[in-house]
Amino acid sequence: MTEIDFLPAEYWNRRQSQRDQWYLLGIGVASLILLLASAFHEAGNASQIRAKLAAVETEYKEALVQVEEVTRLETRRAPLATDAKIHSLLRARPSLSRVAAAIATSCPPRLSLNTVRVRPVKLNRSETKTAVVVAPSPGASAGPGSPDLVAEQLERFQADRDITRLAVELTGIAESDLDVTDLLAGLDKAGCFSEVKVLSIDFLPIGVLELREFKVHCMLAEVF
Repeated sequence: MTEIDFLPAEYWNRRQSQRDQWYLLGIGVASLILLLASAFHEAGNASQIRAKLAAVETEYKEALVQVEEVTRLETRRAPLATDAKIHSLLRARPSLSRVAAAIATSCPPRLSLNTVRVRPVKLNRSETKTAVVVAPSPGASAGPGSPDLVAEQLERFQADRDITRLAVELTGIAESDLDVTDLLAGLDKAGCFSEVKVLSIDFLPIGVLELREFKVHCMLAEVF
């Protein structure tokens, strides 16, 4: 059986043209949707990047403020640290008033001191700790107030203090050896001396009494 198409050819051409137009329109709409989605995605990424950049810049500014504060405090700290070290070294010098008080409180009732002699004693380098030598930093200024010059003066002061000690020699009369022993124990407990020793004890007859004439050597401690 043969089918006969009574529609004109123009009709079928128009139908084909409409299908082509809808196909092209669908492709255009899909492309537009993809383009818009891509644009929105890029806009979202850009917004996130700008937000992260703003947060980083805020943290950076806060860090700069902290760095400036640290620099300012370090500038103020340097001279204060030098002054503190100087006063610490000065405080390390023995106090003779405390030594006199320690001697006075250490003497038993039946003991009399005749002489108290204080003299400096130079010690050998081997008997003291090695002084630290501070090397100047390259390019540093060597003016009167420069940190390197101040550090050098402090180290020289430290070295002089390390090799010089004060010795105290006590001579007197005691009723017995026990009184001399009590004196030594009191001086040792006073905390002012690094060394307490007897140099000599001699008998001193006075009438029916046999007193003790003694000489005690004490080395002052570095810090007390």
